[in-house]
Amino acid sequence: MIKILRNFAYTITSNLLNFLVITLVTLIVPKIIGVSDYGYWQLYIFYTTYVGIFHLGWIDGIYLRYGGKDYSKLDFDMLKSEIIYFSFFQLIVAVLFLMSIHIFSTGNTGFILNMTVCYLFLTNIRQLFLYILQDTSRIKEYATIIIFDRIIYIIIIVLALFIGVKAYQVLILGDLIAKLLSLFYVIYICRELFSGKLLSHSLILNDIKSNISIGSKLLIANFAGTLIVGVIRYGIKYGWGVKTFGKIALTLSISNALMLFITAISLVLFPMLRKVNKAKLNLLYIDFRELLMLILFFCLCFYFPLDTFMVRWLPKYQDALKYLSFLFPIFIYEGKFDLLVNTFMKTLRMEKLLLITNMVSLVISVIVTLLNLFLIHNLDFMMLSVIIILAFRSTLGELIVTNKMNIHILKDVVLEFAILGIFIFGTWLLNDLQAFLLYIVVMMAYLLIKLKFVLASYYRLIKIDY
Repeated sequence: MIKILRNFAYTITSNLLNFLVITLVTLIVPKIIGVSDYGYWQLYIFYTTYVGIFHLGWIDGIYLRYGGKDYSKLDFDMLKSEIIYFSFFQLIVAVLFLMSIHIFSTGNTGFILNMTVCYLFLTNIRQLFLYILQDTSRIKEYATIIIFDRIIYIIIIVLALFIGVKAYQVLILGDLIAKLLSLFYVIYICRELFSGKLLSHSLILNDIKSNISIGSKLLIANFAGTLIVGVIRYGIKYGWGVKTFGKIALTLSISNALMLFITAISLVLFPMLRKVNKAKLNLLYIDFRELLMLILFFCLCFYFPLDTFMVRWLPKYQDALKYLSFLFPIFIYEGKFDLLVNTFMKTLRMEKLLLITNMVSLVISVIVTLLNLFLIHNLDFMMLSVIIILAFRSTLGELIVTNKMNIHILKDVVLEFAILGIFIFGTWLLNDLQAFLLYIVVMMAYLLIKLKFVLASYYRLIKIDY
C-alpha cells in the first residue's frame, strides 16, 4: 500500500506541475498574445492530439502485453529490436508527411502542420519508453520525465514573454524543444533496454504483428474517444472560424486541466490491477467509484470562483466563457470514463467493447455536428452537445463494465445525472451566487445519501492487500 501511495504522489506531483503550466498558458498567454495567435496555438494543440494514430497500435500492444511485469524481467533483446524498428518507422512517416505538407500547405497552416509532424516523431517514440515505465510501475522515473519536460517548457515560455516575444510560433517551438530534451532523458533512464542484442528480422516482424494486432483495437478506441470532442471542435473551426475556435478551446482547456489528476491515478491503477486477484476487482471498482464521484462533485465547486475570475481577467473571451457552465463539468464524465471504464476494460481485456463504446459515441458526435453546421447552426446547442455525448459514452461504457462484473449502479447513475443537470441549468439560468447556494444544498443532500458508503469504501481500500 505504501508503494502505491508513493506512486500516486509521484504522478500527482508531475501532473500538478503540468497543471501549473496549463494554468500559465490558459491565463497568462491569451492575456498577452492576440486572439488570432492564440487560436493558431490551440489549433496546434488540437492537431497534436491525434498524432498517436500513426503508430498503428504498435506501442499500445506493448503497453497491454507488458502491464504489471517487473522491469528487470523484460525481454531486453526484443524491446531493443522493437525500439529501433519503431523509431525508423516513425521517421519514414514523418518524412512522408513533411514532403506532402511542403507541396500542399503554406503560411500559418503549413507551419503548424510541419511542427505537428515534428511533434509526432518525438512524442510517439517517447511514448514507447513512457509506456514501459508505466507497465513496470517505475512511476517515479515516469514522473521525472514529465516534470523535466514541463520545467524546460515553462522556462522557454517565461523567457520569451519576458523579452517581449508574443508570437504563437514561440509557444510551439518551446513545446518541441521540451519534447526533444525529455526524449533524450527518457532514453538515458531506460538505457538498459539497449543492452540486449538485435534479433532476427523474422522474429521482430512476428512480434510487431502481434503487438499491432493486440494494440490496434485499443488505439482505434482511444482515437475514436478523442474524436468525440474533436469532431465538434473542428465543426466550430469550420462553422465559426479560428478566433471562435481558440476561445472555445480556452474554455475546454480549463476542464481538461482537472483531468490531469484523474490521469495520474489511472497511470498507477492499470499495472496495479493487472496484479490483483480477479475476485477483488468487483469490490475495487465499487470502492474507487464511491471515492471518485465524491471528489469530482466537490471539484465542481471550483467553477464559481473560476467563472468570476476568468470573465474579469480575460474580457475579450467573455462570449466564449459563458459556455464554461456546459464545458467545465465534462471532467466528471471524462474522469469517470478514464479512471473506471477505460482502466477496468483494459484490465479485463475488453478492448473490443471499449472500441464499440467509443465508436457509437463518435457516430452520434458526427451526426450532431453535421446537423448543427448545416441545419441548426447554433453555438449554444453545439456546446451543450459536448457534455450530453460524453455523459452518454461514460454511462454506456460503465453499464457494459458493471454488467461484466455483475455490479448494479443504475441508481447512482440516475442520481449523478440529476446533480449534473441541476448544476448546468442552475449556472446557465441563475447568477453565480444563486447557483452556488443551490449547488451547496445539492451537495449536502448528496453527502447525506452517500457518506456512509464513501467511508466504508475508504476503509476497505486502505486495508486491502494489493
